[in-house]
Amino acid sequence: DSKAPAANAEIDHARLIRSWDQSSLERGALIYNGMCITCHGNQKVEGSLPTALRFHSGDFKNGDDPHSMYKTLAHGYNQMTAQPWMTPTQKYNVIHYIRETLLKKDNPKHYTKVDDAYLASLPKGIGIGPTKATMFGENQVPKDQKMNFGPALFWTMQVAPENIAYKGIAVRLD
Repeated sequence: DSKAPAANAEIDHARLIRSWDQSSLERGALIYNGMCITCHGNQKVEGSLPTALRFHSGDFKNGDDPHSMYKTLAHGYNQMTAQPWMTPTQKYNVIHYIRETLLKKDNPKHYTKVDDAYLASLPKGIGIGPTKATMFGENQVPKDQKMNFGPALFWTMQVAPENIAYKGIAVRLD
């Protein structure tokens, strides 16, 4: 999409982090508990993907500060695919939820300090990026385009009657 920011540098990361409040925490909870919990789990629910980080008890491999977590969501890392369906604000809402709900009490060694020095160290941006999500009915994009993450499609798929792949990845081989 030519209207989407071309680079991470256009996002004002410090502004998005400074905007964290109870509402952003609640929005992050909705996204995490609606999508992320399936693979990552929480203190009460075991995630379904054994290689997915258990935020409440695991060790981060790609950085545990908010900007590093953002880069993982935006670009992917290892087996974690990029999450282009979320806006930058939504990504930071989820990060806020993970930090406050899963790290702060249960995995405090990965609850990195966010202070003025940290915020000043972030890439300087000019805005908050796209504000419209591309999933969850927020626009009229056809379903096959909503699940298009580049060379692969990721979605729950019914292959045949009584044959449902709850975590399906379709890759074109030709």
